[in-house]
Amino acid sequence: MKLAIELDAERVAAGGQVRGRVVVHEGGRSRSLRLSLTFRERSPSFLETPFSHGAVIHEGDLATGQAVEFRFTLARDSPPSVKGKHGELFWQLEAVSDEPGLDTRAGRRLEVTAARPGP
Repeated sequence: MKLAIELDAERVAAGGQVRGRVVVHEGGRSRSLRLSLTFRERSPSFLETPFSHGAVIHEGDLATGQAVEFRFTLARDSPPSVKGKHGELFWQLEAVSDEPGLDTRAGRRLEVTAARPGP
């Protein structure tokens, strides 16, 4: 099994929509496909995951060439991605195919910017 995450936009403002698809480059047996979004904090000696949310976006086997679309809205108070000299805060998407034996995973970063002003 081989998966990839494609995004319609690499950068999304807090409160905006994240759209894309999980593309199956090599299919196979799968019980389900789960997509998660995780906010992480990293420094040279530290990695923490203070927030993670996920959902099943497909059930059953995955066929080569198949694309599973997803779309969701970020909360307006989602913290932005930040990278500095001593660490970073970042968002990561991960697709996981629940399979017999080892699961297949694909990951991709998403840059989140501050929410646009407005109601």
